[in-house]
Amino acid sequence: MTTLILVRHGETDWNRDRRIQGSTDIPLNDTGREQARDAAAGLRETLELPTFMAASDLSRARETAEILAGELDLAAPRL
Repeated sequence: MTTLILVRHGETDWNRDRRIQGSTDIPLNDTGREQARDAAAGLRETLELPTFMAASDLSRARETAEILAGELDLAAPRL
């Protein structure tokens, strides 16, 4: 059986300020980067680590996936 794990991107300044960003390309802030590292730590505790990572090409999603992949020793995410 294939397991699909979905992880939302980390916080951006616009998320923090409760602004709708939609497809506007707003980068992660420091809190968002820490959230991505925390998500990787949580994934390390699962029974089966991901083997493949994919992300949107928006910078906040791409950077979140890059942090996750780096922390989990996975190949760079496909965009």
